[in-house]
Amino acid sequence: MEVSIVEAGDANICGSKWVDKVKPDGSLKSRLVVQGFTQVWLKDYHDTFSAVASMTTFRILINLAAILGWDIFTIDVSQAYTQGELLDDIYVKAPRSHPLPKGMVYKLRRPLYGTKQAGRCWYLHVTKTLRSLGLNQLCKDSCLFVKMSNSKPFMIISVLVDDLLITAENDEVVKQFHKEFSRIYKVSQFERIKVYNGIHIKRLGKNCYTLNQEYSIAQFLAKCPVQDINACNSPLLPSDTFVLAKEDDTDAVDRMKRTTYQQVLGSLNWFNTATRPDLAVVCSLAGRVASNPTHKQFSALCRAVGYLKRNPNIPLTYNGAECNGIVRLAGFTDSDWAGQKLSLNSKDRCGRKSTSGYISFSCGPTNWKSKLQGIPATSSAQAEFMAMYEAAKDLFFQILLFRELGFKLSRVPLFCDNTTAIRQAMETMSSKSNKHMEIRYSWIQHYAHREGIIQPFNIGSSHNLADMLTKILPNKKNFSGPADVHECSNHFNVMLSHISSKDIRDFINQRLSEGMVKSDALHTFQEYLEKVESEEIQPFKGIGKPSD
Repeated sequence: MEVSIVEAGDANICGSKWVDKVKPDGSLKSRLVVQGFTQVWLKDYHDTFSAVASMTTFRILINLAAILGWDIFTIDVSQAYTQGELLDDIYVKAPRSHPLPKGMVYKLRRPLYGTKQAGRCWYLHVTKTLRSLGLNQLCKDSCLFVKMSNSKPFMIISVLVDDLLITAENDEVVKQFHKEFSRIYKVSQFERIKVYNGIHIKRLGKNCYTLNQEYSIAQFLAKCPVQDINACNSPLLPSDTFVLAKEDDTDAVDRMKRTTYQQVLGSLNWFNTATRPDLAVVCSLAGRVASNPTHKQFSALCRAVGYLKRNPNIPLTYNGAECNGIVRLAGFTDSDWAGQKLSLNSKDRCGRKSTSGYISFSCGPTNWKSKLQGIPATSSAQAEFMAMYEAAKDLFFQILLFRELGFKLSRVPLFCDNTTAIRQAMETMSSKSNKHMEIRYSWIQHYAHREGIIQPFNIGSSHNLADMLTKILPNKKNFSGPADVHECSNHFNVMLSHISSKDIRDFINQRLSEGMVKSDALHTFQEYLEKVESEEIQPFKGIGKPSD
C-alpha cells in the first residue's frame, strides 16, 4: 500500500477496515479496504464508471476463435485496483491494528479496494497500457483491443476488470504479449482458458468450443432458498400466466417470499444472459410481476428451478470446422402479438403489449433477447416490424464490431415470418395504419434495402428459432434430439436442440435457400450469394480447407 502520513486538516476522512477471507487451500487472506460510503462526491471522487466487455463481445470472440482455429488464453492481474493512478486526494483513518499519532491520517498515493473510483482508475490505466503496447482500442466496445498486420487481426484481447482474455493466430504471439505485460503488472495467472467470469469453456477440437455454466448452476441449486422442487423437462407450462396482481390481492405472496422470488429471478437472469437462451422467456415474463408476484407465479418460477435440476448442462456449441475461415452472421426475429394480458392493477403498464424475441448466430449463438415492446402494436405486422427493428439494431452493432476487426460483412440475413413486415422493410409496400412508425421504417429501409447491410429473409413459423423467445412453447413428446436440419417445429425442446447444435450453420443455410425474398437488385438466391461474395471482405478465407 502506497500512502503518506499527513495531518488531517479539514479534509474528508474516510474509514478503513480489514477484510479477511479463507482461500480454497485453507490459507488466510487479509486486505485493507476503504469504506467508500464515507467518500464525498466532488471532494474526494468524481467519475466512477468503468467499462467491462459485454457478453455479446465475449461470444463473438469465441466465434472467431472457433472459425479461425485460434487458441484462447487468460491473464489474471494480481491486486489490479491498487495499480491504477489516483487523481483525487483521499485521506483514510488508520485501522485499529496500526494506530497513528493523534490528528494524523493516511493519504493514499494509489487507489485501494473500496474506493469509489478504484475500478475506473484501473480501467484507465490498463487501457492506456494496452494502447502503448501497440493494440488498437475498438470504438464499438472500448474493452476490446486488436493488433493488426496487413489489414488482418493476429491478436485480440478482451478486458473484464482484472481478467484479460487473449486469442491469437499462434501461441508465440500470446507468450510475447504476456512477457511484455508482466513487466508492467504483477500477473497471478496465465494459462489456456478454462473458466471466464464463471463460464466454463472447453475446446473439443481445433475449431470447436463449448460454453456451459454447470458448476455455477450446481452452486445455485445447492444454495437456492427453495429446495423442495421436483425436476421437470420444461421451464414453464403454456398455461402459466404472468400478470401483475393488485396491491391488495389476497393471492399475493408476503414480503419474505417476494424477496426470495426476486433472488431466484436474478440468478436465472444471469444464466440466461451468459449461456442459457432457453431461460430468456422465463426471465422476461417473470420480471414483469417481480414487484408483487402471486403464489401461482411463485410456483411457476420454481418450476424453472426444477428445469435447471433436470438440465444443468446444456452447452452452447461453437463449431467453425466447416466455415473455412469465413465469418458470417444471421439473425432470427419474432413477436407474440398482444400476448401480455391486461391487469387489474392500475399501475401496470404492460397490458396488451407484444413480446419481441431475437437471436443471432455466427458459427454459434452471439446474442439473444426476449423483451416486452414499449408500446402496444395495432397489428401483428406492426409487432413483427418492431421486433425486426430491435433485432436489426443488434445485428448492426455486431456488423460494425466485425468491421473494426477486419471483417466486412454484407447483406446479413435477418429471418422474419411476417411477409408484410418484410415488404415494408424492403420498400415494396406501404401501410397507412403504420405511418406513426416513420423513423423505425426509415432506419430499417436505409440499412436493409438501400445500403444492403441487412437482408430480410422469409421463414416458416415452425422454423423460426426466435419463436421460443416470445412465448411459452410446449415440449414435443418422445423427442430425444438432436434434430435434423430439415426437422423443426414449434416445440421448446426441438428449437433448443437447434440453437445448441454444432450444425447450426447447416440449418441456417437450408433456411436461406428456402426464404429468399425478391427485390429490385436481387431476384434469385444465386444472385444473393454472388453479391455477398463480391462485397464482403474475409481476410482468412480458405484457411480451414483440407488442403491447408
